[in-house]
Amino acid sequence: MNSPNANIFLALQQRIAGLKDGTDRVYFRTVDHDLQQLNLEKPPVTFPCVLIGDFNFDFMQMSANTQTGKGSVTLKICFTPYSSSESKTPVEYLKKAINYYELEQLLHLALQGWHPALMEDNVDLLGNVAGSLNRIASRAMPRNDDIIVRQVTYSISIDDFSTKPIKGKVPRPAFVIAEE
Repeated sequence: MNSPNANIFLALQQRIAGLKDGTDRVYFRTVDHDLQQLNLEKPPVTFPCVLIGDFNFDFMQMSANTQTGKGSVTLKICFTPYSSSESKTPVEYLKKAINYYELEQLLHLALQGWHPALMEDNVDLLGNVAGSLNRIASRAMPRNDDIIVRQVTYSISIDDFSTKPIKGKVPRPAFVIAEE
């Protein structure tokens, strides 16, 4: 794929989907693009899940028709409640009730400082990604149902050389000496 956004999405999806516990079980059962699935009556996801939001970049011009961009990507970490987290809840259930904080931290440990790379046929599809992910925000997203959503935003920068003029060798015209 030629789109930096598409390739960053694929690298993120691969990284998050590969997170497993000691018994080789994945931590997040669905890792998908955020297409507003949570707004449906029965969201077509399996919890816990991560929904990868859109990429937002501001670009500045560099030389030779190239650009550098600084932006962000937002991840929604979604859960359904396990049990009450009321103070009288037995400790083993209380820990499970607030486990979503642990999963958010696990995701952060996997992404903070990580430089996306996506290889295909030994070609780095993300050669234009200039920076690694850095968390810039984390917050709860209020909802009117029982789904718990934590939104985490990471900054990332890219250099876009796709519009750089192609320069190459131009064959020199043959030098012909005309006879008089």
